[in-house]
Amino acid sequence: MAAIGGRGTNAYTSNDVTCYTENIPSNQLKNWAKIQADRFENVVLRGFHTELETIYEEYNMYAVMDQEKVQEAAFAALFPKHPYHTPVIGWGDHLKNSTPTKPSRSSTSISASSNPTRTSRRWNSSRKIPSPPRW
Repeated sequence: MAAIGGRGTNAYTSNDVTCYTENIPSNQLKNWAKIQADRFENVVLRGFHTELETIYEEYNMYAVMDQEKVQEAAFAALFPKHPYHTPVIGWGDHLKNSTPTKPSRSSTSISASSNPTRTSRRWNSSRKIPSPPRW
C-alpha cells in the first residue's frame, strides 16, 4: 500500500467483523481495488507457527487487562450457547492445542470470508445491508 501512498494500514477482528483499514489517496482508489482483488484471488498463506506466535502475543497483551477479563467472564456467562461465549482469539487452551489442521476456534467460529464487503466513509445508503444470522 505504501507504493500507492497508503498509510495507517491496520487490521482488527471482533466477534462480528474482521476489518482492514487503510488510508489511501483518493486518486489511487482504482489501484487499491486491483491490489485487493489480486489479494483475494491469489491468496498467500503465511506460516502457521508465525501467525500463532502473533496471536499468542495479542492474547498475552489482553490477558492482563482488567476490562478484558471482565468482558470475557461476562460474555461466557451471558452467551453459553452463542459464539460470543468464546473470546475472538480463543481461550488459552485453544491456542496451546492449535495445529495447522485444527485451528483454535472450532465450529463456534463464524466466518464470512466468502462474502467480503468494502465500506468507506462515503457510504451509499441505497446498498442493502445483509441480515445477520438467526440464532
